[in-house]
Amino acid sequence: MEKIIFTERELPVIALRGLVLVPHTPLQFDVGRKQSLAALKYAMEHDQMAFFSAQKDLATETPPISDLYEIGTVGKIRHIIRSSEQDVFRVVVEGICRAVVYQPTY
Repeated sequence: MEKIIFTERELPVIALRGLVLVPHTPLQFDVGRKQSLAALKYAMEHDQMAFFSAQKDLATETPPISDLYEIGTVGKIRHIIRSSEQDVFRVVVEGICRAVVYQPTY
């Protein structure tokens, strides 16, 4: 039986193009977009946690938050390796748990 835990926490968001991170599973992918690199840097300076969500339109180079699925996965960044390409990093992330984007309307 799975537990449902409600918590509110701000995490950096990393959009996944054509990939889905699932809980309790490692995933390796390349990060090169400026938004994702900034989120990756923020996560590494704090607790290595981020929210990973698949983008709806794979052709969009810089997806707005509205182009990401609301349900994603909180993941812990395990390894980062600089690729031979400039400003591209190979990242290994382990999925921790499912999460939903909450946007309060005050």
